[in-house]
Amino acid sequence: QWRSPCSRCSRGEAWLGLSFFTGTGADRVPRPVNVYCVVLLQGAGAANSTESSATQATDVTVERWDGEEFRRFGRFYSVPAGEYVKLILGKGGIDDTEVILDAGRK
Repeated sequence: QWRSPCSRCSRGEAWLGLSFFTGTGADRVPRPVNVYCVVLLQGAGAANSTESSATQATDVTVERWDGEEFRRFGRFYSVPAGEYVKLILGKGGIDDTEVILDAGRK
């Protein structure tokens, strides 16, 4: 479980990153990975997400390291809080995305 250190976070203030490696110990080196699906459970309530009070949903941006900097890879709108969701990243650009409720994970 990961929690952002901020409360009522500003846009872009809370983020989570993953790195992938091959090898172990001294032979461990970073490796590129194509990610096309992210499963997320975002906490509900004002203390747990940067939410719109009217919808209790938030926007999520997925970025990818290109070897020099992070670049936006996908934007997801109205991601519900308090639910497991699958964020599907398409191959057609930053807005080729889909949010799917993943009720089977509850």
